[in-house]
Amino acid sequence: YTIFKALNIPYQTLVDLQRAKNNADFFWLRPKNTITFTYENDVLISIEKTHSVETKLKYTLANQTITQFNTYPDIETRIVFSQGIVSDSLYYAGLNNGLNDNLIMNLIQIFSWDIDFNQDIRKGDQFRLIYEQKYSDGVFLKNGRILVAQYINKGRSFQAILFSKHNDSIGYYSFDGSPLKKSFLRSPITFSRISSRFTLGRYHPILHKMRAHRGVDYAASRGTPIKTVGNGRVYRKIYSRGFGRYIIIKHANGISTLYAHMSSFRRGLKKGQKVKQGDIIG
Repeated sequence: YTIFKALNIPYQTLVDLQRAKNNADFFWLRPKNTITFTYENDVLISIEKTHSVETKLKYTLANQTITQFNTYPDIETRIVFSQGIVSDSLYYAGLNNGLNDNLIMNLIQIFSWDIDFNQDIRKGDQFRLIYEQKYSDGVFLKNGRILVAQYINKGRSFQAILFSKHNDSIGYYSFDGSPLKKSFLRSPITFSRISSRFTLGRYHPILHKMRAHRGVDYAASRGTPIKTVGNGRVYRKIYSRGFGRYIIIKHANGISTLYAHMSSFRRGLKKGQKVKQGDIIG
């Protein structure tokens, strides 16, 4: 609206754009997105938005439709190999070996069912991966999918290979054909530190006596996304003196998980709502 107003474009044009089919991506704006307005004889005929490095979205005023097209018609995919050893943190080890934020996060996501990257990472861990890079006329555009990956954690090797069956279902599998995706993630938070572990005998900081601590406390900065570790339904979403803001998710086979001490709930999340593994809940 601010952009339209600055360019003296009628408000009705914005309303028509909002009513066009498949407009969600058009209105999903991020810093440095480019929007191009094309005029013919001083009449606005189209609005174009850079959707990604490779694609653009074009809204044509004449028929009020949105179409997507490739920015670079000829895209070359190159296969790249990278490896590294963790000396400080996996994040810095990845950066030092040519990986960017997205690739590091994808690597973590691939192995998040088997490795808790908050508790399990050790100095000397190793990673290897083969991934795609997209080029056009020799110009690097972006990194693509991770095709094969290995992470060696505390001497134990975890492997993953990307497999697609008739382009229908796609996922990562170990070399023996077992799917990496399991019922529960190892951690609800990607990056944090453990402030208190699960134990049957912990000195309570308020009650000043030994009590069981039947959970794991993750210390992270305010605003860190919290994900449900498995598919389920929101059973409770409430505030209490002991837990602060907390949510209970009921899963299959009578299993429940509780997420406490949250700074906020995800907007729109309601009691009874279904959630999928990895959905942000707070």
